[in-house]
Amino acid sequence: MTIKIRTKFKLLLLFMAATTFFVSAVIHKKVTRKTRTTVTLHTFQTAIGWGYRIDAGRNTIIYQPFVPVIETHEGFASKELAEKVGRMVIAKLIAKERPVISIEELRMAGVRIYGKPIGQNLIN
Repeated sequence: MTIKIRTKFKLLLLFMAATTFFVSAVIHKKVTRKTRTTVTLHTFQTAIGWGYRIDAGRNTIIYQPFVPVIETHEGFASKELAEKVGRMVIAKLIAKERPVISIEELRMAGVRIYGKPIGQNLIN
């Protein structure tokens, strides 16, 4: 029997959506479970500036060696800025939100944005 291409495409999309949902649920469950353990924030210096790493127990759950959301790979200008943004991410994890930082949140934290935000035009 031949299945129409449109039907095959719909089945493929359904399979991809189900897989994405399952993987997201597993990752969320792991992060939720891990945040009940000791969550630690580590800042580190690189050749391009400062970054941060968030560990839950013995596992690294976020490794951010540069400022997120911008196209260029620039490090944070100081240890304090990297720590401030890292703490914002931890607060989101604890609140069971996605640990994603926006360009506006970076600006509110005092991070100077020199690169162009990903998917946006730079607005001063």
